[in-house]
Amino acid sequence: MILEAGALDAWPPGLSPSKPSQGAFAGGPSLQGMSMVDGDITLFWRADGPMQQSLTSMLQLIDAQGDKVGLGDKLPGNGSYPTPVWTVGERVIEQYPLTPDPCLGGETVRVVVGWYDQAAGGTRLPLADRTADSVVDGEVRLPLTSRPADQAQPPHVLNQSLPGGLVLAGYGAADKELQAGSPLALDLYWLGGGVAPELPLDLELASVSQAGSGEVFRLWQGALAPAETQWQPDEVLCRRLPLRVPSDASSGSYRLQATVNGQTIRLGDLSLGASTRQYDMPPVSVPISATLGDQVRLRGYDLAQTPQPGGPITVTMTWQAATEPSTSYSVFVHLTNENGEIIAQSDSLPAGCYATDLWLRGEIVSDAHVLQPPAQDNTAVGQGSARHYYLVTGMYDTLTGRRLPIRDANGQAVPDNAIRLGEVSFPAPSP
Repeated sequence: MILEAGALDAWPPGLSPSKPSQGAFAGGPSLQGMSMVDGDITLFWRADGPMQQSLTSMLQLIDAQGDKVGLGDKLPGNGSYPTPVWTVGERVIEQYPLTPDPCLGGETVRVVVGWYDQAAGGTRLPLADRTADSVVDGEVRLPLTSRPADQAQPPHVLNQSLPGGLVLAGYGAADKELQAGSPLALDLYWLGGGVAPELPLDLELASVSQAGSGEVFRLWQGALAPAETQWQPDEVLCRRLPLRVPSDASSGSYRLQATVNGQTIRLGDLSLGASTRQYDMPPVSVPISATLGDQVRLRGYDLAQTPQPGGPITVTMTWQAATEPSTSYSVFVHLTNENGEIIAQSDSLPAGCYATDLWLRGEIVSDAHVLQPPAQDNTAVGQGSARHYYLVTGMYDTLTGRRLPIRDANGQAVPDNAIRLGEVSFPAPSP
């Protein structure tokens, strides 16, 4: 069969990406798109040129917190069709069976793909048109399916029987310090696929004191599982529920409990520490009003610099959560010359890895960044006199590098989505 060039991307029929995308890797294939069927991801690649190395494709699933929750690296054709034998212009369709966390079903994750050379120590191929070595190929919602019992073992075993043959096999919760407003991922393991999954489920946090039970906070309410859940009668269904400790909960001891169709089950005990969150606005040297992505506000900054030429400077931003961000963003602080060239920079999660998806609405976060200007700078303004630079800052998605859009105090878009903080001057180096 002879096909016109424009029809190649849709051949063979029924095997075309449901989510087209683009990403050309230098010295490797280009990505044409992705599809997902029955929990497996299919990627569509094209050979844009001859490839000398035998490359391995990389696929990662990233959750909302930025954690890797699934991997799918493989050689093309499971090693039977290495990249050096691909024909230029050829389209190669590769399926990636995934074995993510058994409790991850029902969550939406981002798909990150790339290529690397195993013979070169796992060196990743860069993208041909941007400074990155991977492509975020959209989002997929993982199906909620049951697993054989040996593949879904609860960390805390309960085996609590309920009417109708339903059994709460156990639960799991992250072992970390909690306080008011902390996120809490709870995994519930169920047996009894013949029972209607839409049974009502309530999750509560009940304070416990020497006098007995105290205040009760509702954490979640809904169906035990969505109606479309694929649940076999002899298998375990694990469902992860993203919860958050109430922001007005006091420190102390609590009981985590689940109520299913009117029957209450004690899951375990939790201890909440004193809140370390800050809500009072501290004094700042330079007040600023800018909003990033309708999620975070920059309220101002402070600057500390050493008087010695070439000494480090410390920029401390004061952020405030305008909402409860669902994604972890990175902060960039750039020191630039008058031409916009970056002389020094700091890129990191804010406030010592205090991820933005942990923030609560109205919370104040102090975020310090240290910049080290170069000892010699031939681009400096005013050679032979004081050197002048400019500070800019903003936030970006760590995976895609895409900056959050910024509006100033008047609601106007800020160019390049970078807030210009002000000018910094350094004494000229001694001759």
